[in-house]
Amino acid sequence: MKISFLPRCLAGFLLLAVMAGCEEKPPKISYNFVCEASKKDGTPTTYGITPTAKKPIIRWTSEYFTDAGYPPQKRCEEVTQKMQTAASNGILNYITAGRENNQDVICFSAAKGGNCTLTFFTLKPNQSASKVIDDILNNRAGGTIEQTSTGFDIDFYKWVELIPTEK
Repeated sequence: MKISFLPRCLAGFLLLAVMAGCEEKPPKISYNFVCEASKKDGTPTTYGITPTAKKPIIRWTSEYFTDAGYPPQKRCEEVTQKMQTAASNGILNYITAGRENNQDVICFSAAKGGNCTLTFFTLKPNQSASKVIDDILNNRAGGTIEQTSTGFDIDFYKWVELIPTEK
C-alpha cells in the first residue's frame, strides 16, 4: 500500500509544480520605437509606440555633441534604432548608469543590477550620472527625459507607462 501511495503522491507534487510554473503572467507591453519631429515644436523625439499610445521618451534638444558630428536629429535616429533592436532582443529592461569610452553614460541593462548592454545617451563632461537619474525619476509627472539636463535601476517599461501620451 505504501508503494502505490508514493507514486501517486509524487505525481501530485509534479502536477502542482507544473501548474505553478504555468501560472499566467500579464503580457509585457510591446513597444516600437520611432524618431519623429514633435508636433508641438518640431524637436527630434524618440517615441515609444504601443497599439494604444504614443509616448515621447526623449526630446533631443541638446546641441552639445553637434560639433562631434552628432546633432539632435542624428542622435535621435541612432539611439531610436538601438532601442528598437534592444527591445526586440529583450535587453531594454532597466535604465542605469555606466562608463563607455571614458565618459559617463546613461544606459540600459537586461537585468536589475546588471551591466550596461546598450548606451541610452552620453553625458556631458560636467553632468553627474546620479543627478540625471534623479531627474529621470523626478520627471515622472512630465515623463519625457529632457536630454539637456552607481547603483541605479529604473524599470524602463514601468517608467514609460507613467509618461503621458503626447497630444
